[in-house]
Amino acid sequence: MHIPSHVMSHARSGAAGGGIAGLLTVGVAWWAARSERKPDGLLFASVTALVFALEMLNVPVQHGTSGHIIGTVLAIGVLGAPFGLLSMVLVLSLQALVFADGGLASLGWNVINMAFVAALPALFLVRKDRPVSPLLWAIAGWASVVLAALACALELAYMGIFPAREAVPAMVGVHALVGFIEGAGTALLVPVLSRMGSEARTMGWLAPGLGALVGVVLFAPLASPLPDGLEWVLERFAHIKEVAPSFVSPLADYTVPGVANPFLSTILAGMVGVVLTFGLAWGVGWFLGVRRAG
Repeated sequence: MHIPSHVMSHARSGAAGGGIAGLLTVGVAWWAARSERKPDGLLFASVTALVFALEMLNVPVQHGTSGHIIGTVLAIGVLGAPFGLLSMVLVLSLQALVFADGGLASLGWNVINMAFVAALPALFLVRKDRPVSPLLWAIAGWASVVLAALACALELAYMGIFPAREAVPAMVGVHALVGFIEGAGTALLVPVLSRMGSEARTMGWLAPGLGALVGVVLFAPLASPLPDGLEWVLERFAHIKEVAPSFVSPLADYTVPGVANPFLSTILAGMVGVVLTFGLAWGVGWFLGVRRAG
């Protein structure tokens, strides 16, 4: 669901999205710094790396499209609201800078949709005083994808990229199916990782950290090559030409220059991404006062 940068060159709205996303991120960082309930530092870093890895695993859905977990509800469910939101901002920023996933011009709108809009169902659940059942986490995960897709479609329709009457239902319909994948993964992972984070805080980061590495190594090269839901809608309803990016990412399209084998190239790029995401999140967590528990 990453809006590609060349779309912003036609809409010329990238700066507005960047400004809004920047203000929201500063507010969330302030919230996280003042929060009395901070997650374990290594858990924060490893969950962020896990979200990055999960977003590499596209699976096919209807109409010749593919989709992947966003991970916003998962991150908030394990880390709490401010740190879960920061986790998503870090993942999306790294994807744009290093892997050309979305791109710099559209980064603001991708952060708004996939971090902040997708967080709304989770923010409702984490305010509840009683434990949240896996079914509710599943519903929240599904709703997060649908809301993010709806916001993305309405934004692009308002910018004149594609006609709202046709493209918005198509966008929501495709992502309603992707949402079932998100819901199932969220319902499975949030209780497990939350329990690890609360009962074995000094070692709780190991499972998501290793899971991210194993997921990238074993499954990333097998990810579906089909276009994701947004790409499919753009190909079908938008009439815009792709332009050369103003910023060239070093590992664009999750490949390593000079590595001829595509499977090995994807694995190496994924490993680099996991390490970078983990290190960046650990540094941000340290800056905001997150420390190793136990």
